[in-house]
Amino acid sequence: INPDVYTVVIAGFPNVGKSSLLKALTNSEPEINSYPFTTKGINVSSFSYNKRKIQVVDTPGLLDRELSYRNPIELQAISALKYLAKLILFVFDPTESCGYTMADQINLYNEISESFVGVPFIKVLNKTDLKDWGFKDDIGGIKISAQEGSSIDVLKKNIEEILFKYFEEEVDYFEKD
Repeated sequence: INPDVYTVVIAGFPNVGKSSLLKALTNSEPEINSYPFTTKGINVSSFSYNKRKIQVVDTPGLLDRELSYRNPIELQAISALKYLAKLILFVFDPTESCGYTMADQINLYNEISESFVGVPFIKVLNKTDLKDWGFKDDIGGIKISAQEGSSIDVLKKNIEEILFKYFEEEVDYFEKD
């Protein structure tokens, strides 16, 4: 992990497809399985944007509970969010095949987004390849299938728009000095 590189952190409940998303965005090969907490540590990969290295961090799954009740694996995810994130991709599983309801996922999103005010978020609704979404309301966000690679280009374009604004502000800041 390079703390000096622009870092995108992927967060969400276990089994929502965070590691699959890392693979789709960066062509890395993280361990991917269908059981919770496959990711027991932080996975790091990168991609290039306008000749700049963008670090992407896949975090272990978080559960919707108070910080004091989180286990050491979850605390790694919280640390990555707190100390590395310039942009957070929060992954939802509207099919609820991850084992968690959308209500629980939304509660966790609300908690995380309120804890990291000032950090941009992109809501990612994964598993569009599964036709039966248990959740019918529209919470916004980008609908993708990380496993099949569908709409990853749309997500990358959204990430790049945020990156462009960030790097443009960075240039403006240094030119004013």
